[in-house]
Amino acid sequence: MATKETEHRPRSAANYLIAPIPAPLGAEAERQSLTSAFDEISKKEVKGGDLNRHLYEFRPLSQTEVETIRSLLTAWANSIPHHQLESFGDKIEILSGTYSPSFMARLATMYESRSVSRESQPYQGGHVPIVKTNEANIRLWAYPLPVPDDIARAKDAFLISDSQSVRECQPCNASGLVACGTCSGKGTLQCAACRSSGHVPCGICYGVGVVSVPKTTQRHENVTEYRTVIKLDHNRAPYEAREPYNAVRVRDDVVTLRETCTNCGGNGAVACGNCRGNGSVTCINCGGGGNEKCGSCDGKGKHLDFLVLVDSFRPAELTSFRHNPEIPMEVTDELKADSDFRRIASMRGKTIDPDYCENLQNLSVKSLLKSALADGLADAMPGEKICIQSLQILRADVVIIRYRFDGRDYDVLYPFTGLREVVKVWAVPRNGC
Repeated sequence: MATKETEHRPRSAANYLIAPIPAPLGAEAERQSLTSAFDEISKKEVKGGDLNRHLYEFRPLSQTEVETIRSLLTAWANSIPHHQLESFGDKIEILSGTYSPSFMARLATMYESRSVSRESQPYQGGHVPIVKTNEANIRLWAYPLPVPDDIARAKDAFLISDSQSVRECQPCNASGLVACGTCSGKGTLQCAACRSSGHVPCGICYGVGVVSVPKTTQRHENVTEYRTVIKLDHNRAPYEAREPYNAVRVRDDVVTLRETCTNCGGNGAVACGNCRGNGSVTCINCGGGGNEKCGSCDGKGKHLDFLVLVDSFRPAELTSFRHNPEIPMEVTDELKADSDFRRIASMRGKTIDPDYCENLQNLSVKSLLKSALADGLADAMPGEKICIQSLQILRADVVIIRYRFDGRDYDVLYPFTGLREVVKVWAVPRNGC
């Protein structure tokens, strides 16, 4: 038998509602559409009227609504076969029904901070106003900057027009030119091909100064050759025969001789083709002039200095909850993590006045909103101001039904919303039964 601690733990409604039924009803029992009646209750509350009409704390269900719930339970039980509890809704005693919503406040705040920095760019000419603003007298919050549309935007920068001044460029002495950084102002560079020597190894003799030249000579030698002759045999019949004879043959002999290279004249080196023997080449960066455009002033010779107001933004979101203390913590924790909340009111402005809450009749919600707005102010870092706030008030509707069956009392909690098709149901036995 379950202990008292176990009995008071919220469970699926099927575990209690079908406890007297011998055969299990299955998970489909929790999908019965009790939301249809409850949605009508909720819609009546959220249609029109001021916010107070949506912020009630507790409201007992009417007898008509209680009977609707009874008939739904009967229809539910009758739709499930193989049990002894037809007309289950008529066999229970509904002791009470209470409409007890939970509330959520979601406060989105964009915090704004401002700083100033001095920047510079090449002076392009044109009129420059008289300097009136500098780092010492600038009033950061006196400038009406636009409120950003995107609450996640990080920062913007704005030019302070009356902080502009023109000064001569020091690196180039206002000439717009500086010594070429590639050739150090010389206009030429060392030839990389000959390493500034003006000569490179001869491509014919490879720097040796001599080349190998093949020579052909002829020599004569006596050799024995054979030739075919016609002879007569003893019958005076002719026949062919080979006979030797002495001959002289001419043979070619090839020898290699070392001769002076005609390309370099025996020096082994020739003038460099890259620098034409000069040992240096014209600098391609400055064209030989030795100067290049000043990178600091872009060749203008002057700078335009000015102040920039940097407007930075930091978004943050705070979420707070208020629940009926009678609802078990396991249920409220699931409500926080679930999408049972629906928005019933929202407002947006530069700052939301805490006095907005003063006219609220629901003291719990009034405390919730005041706490959220106070936390929003306290979350500001040093130097930050609130730029814009957005407050949403959301409600999760919960119905608590207390009924008695077979001598045992139960609480059944139905959180629901018109946007959901499946109703989550928790059941808690009462009186330690």
